[in-house]
Amino acid sequence: MVKQTFRRHKRSEKLIFLKALMKSPLRTGAIIPSSVALGGFICRHVPLREPGFVVEVGAGTGRLTKSLLSTGINREQLFVVEYEKDLCRFLRQTLPGVNVIHGNALNLGDILPPEVIGQAHTIISGIPLMNFSDKEKGRLVQACMGVLKPTGQLLQFTYGLLSPLNSARCGLTKERLGAVFNNMPPAVVWRYRRDEACIPIIVSARTFEEHFTAAFDKIRKKMLNKF
Repeated sequence: MVKQTFRRHKRSEKLIFLKALMKSPLRTGAIIPSSVALGGFICRHVPLREPGFVVEVGAGTGRLTKSLLSTGINREQLFVVEYEKDLCRFLRQTLPGVNVIHGNALNLGDILPPEVIGQAHTIISGIPLMNFSDKEKGRLVQACMGVLKPTGQLLQFTYGLLSPLNSARCGLTKERLGAVFNNMPPAVVWRYRRDEACIPIIVSARTFEEHFTAAFDKIRKKMLNKF
């Protein structure tokens, strides 16, 4: 009975993954779900005893999520974000009690609960950044840094040899944690943190407009006072 249930689950996982792959191969970014070995490697770099939250983006079929749960992490501390509706539905069915959120990781600050913002010590990303534009990568980094604690980390696995992020341009430090060959394809895991010595100054259009308007008002008032 247990074997039959396990086989049905594996068959369902393969079908749902294949469907997502055929629908959006570039966004899926892999040919099969992540391996247990990759999940175990990443979990060894997650400070599970540290207060705060763990956020996983691009969860897929939940292989990495299950590895995190096997460490004994409190489910209330774990938030899983997935873009594809079918995969999100599958995650909710197979991972009861886990905070599964359907949404775009580029808008992470808008879709996570307020108590998570600025309080996550780790974000784990399986998003295929090599298929993203520089603009999208920049948006993702900004979104993640807005959710992480000042000392938080972004763990990103990729299937290329080089870092998928230009750390200097993004104002980050980078560290190659290692490669996992028992995965198809083999994966490399990178850790990114804020670079306190090189924090990019990012001014939104709204902030610029507010400063410009305030400065213009001061000049206008000075000119009116002269008459």
